[in-house]
Amino acid sequence: MKVGSDSSPVATGTLPRARQFTRAGIDVVTAIVALNLLVFVYMASLSQGGLLSVIEWGAISVDGLKHGAWWQTVTHLFLHGGDLDPAMRVMHLGLNMLVVYQVGKELLIDVKTKHWLLIYFFSGVLGAFFQILVTHESPLLGASGAAFGLITAYGAIHAHELLEAWVLGF
Repeated sequence: MKVGSDSSPVATGTLPRARQFTRAGIDVVTAIVALNLLVFVYMASLSQGGLLSVIEWGAISVDGLKHGAWWQTVTHLFLHGGDLDPAMRVMHLGLNMLVVYQVGKELLIDVKTKHWLLIYFFSGVLGAFFQILVTHESPLLGASGAAFGLITAYGAIHAHELLEAWVLGF
């Protein structure tokens, strides 16, 4: 019997498409991660007073929204670490960007750029509003809500597939 002469998935060409890990080049995911990294480097260069001013201006808070700081709904997504110690700042940024990059690149294979951006920003804003309901006395920053939104969207699109996650070699 010749290989490929039967009705196996190999012969019929019905093997599932091998998923790429990433799409080459600079795309929206790379741009978002790069922007987060640039903002992080800028924040790291500030004095304690300057850092607290940036956080007050850009982190989402109930007081800020009450006083018309509508931009905080978006700017909080690009601020990481706040006034935490340096190792925790790096971990906050690193874990968020790891998820945004890995899951974001995979999701971008399935959706258009404008839909990816909609998922990212909508999830980030929605996550912040839910977090404010729980901890309304302190400002919030980071892309955790957006990262979880990307995971949720990817999981919803691939709900009937076995998904394997690779995280830091495990």
